[in-house]
Amino acid sequence: MAAHYGSDFYGALRSDLLALGSQNGPSVTKVSSDGPFVELSADVYNLLITRLRLDGGSQQFHSHQMASSTGISVNPRAQYYNQLEHNGIFYRVATGRSSADASIIFNSPGIESVQAGIISNIFLHSRPHPVDGTTMFEFFLVVNTYQELNTEEVPFDPYRRFPMLEAYLVKEEVVSTVIKGSDIISHCATCPYNHANLNNDAYRVIVSLNRVCTSPMTNIIQYFH
Repeated sequence: MAAHYGSDFYGALRSDLLALGSQNGPSVTKVSSDGPFVELSADVYNLLITRLRLDGGSQQFHSHQMASSTGISVNPRAQYYNQLEHNGIFYRVATGRSSADASIIFNSPGIESVQAGIISNIFLHSRPHPVDGTTMFEFFLVVNTYQELNTEEVPFDPYRRFPMLEAYLVKEEVVSTVIKGSDIISHCATCPYNHANLNNDAYRVIVSLNRVCTSPMTNIIQYFH
């Protein structure tokens, strides 16, 4: 399998194997602070507000530059990190040499399908707690998210016929997305994919490295690794 997926496969697999015995539960732990709180770029700041709004609820979020007597003015500053630990597994920012522990699959509120991408940044952000107003801290990730196939391309994805593989095709094209640390599902492995019936666009195979799944036939928990 390593021969097929290349070096991207190793880092994620090592992290998962090291964490197999973890009982930490659904938590995000801060690791490896890289410096003080700094101003977020305008693009990342707007994507952060978009992600906060996806949760719905009674809180309303708006830019700190917008004069408003209602809702929460989103803090434009954050502290960047090069990695974080989530449910006992390490996730790291992609570097020029490797994206091994930066390849992830995740859920986004309001989107039914699982998404995949590469972590480009990790940051810690603060805002008022929705109940008591105290300052709360939460991790967010900037992810270069692969684009889904369109309806004409889906029939040429051979992996969707085998859902237990947890594999599917995506377009190589990416767009920036901000997600919460708690949106992460797992690492994933990726490799290029070519098909004679597909356009000249580049495609990739995404393979989930989620450590467990529920089998619909046996209704038991099975380990992938």
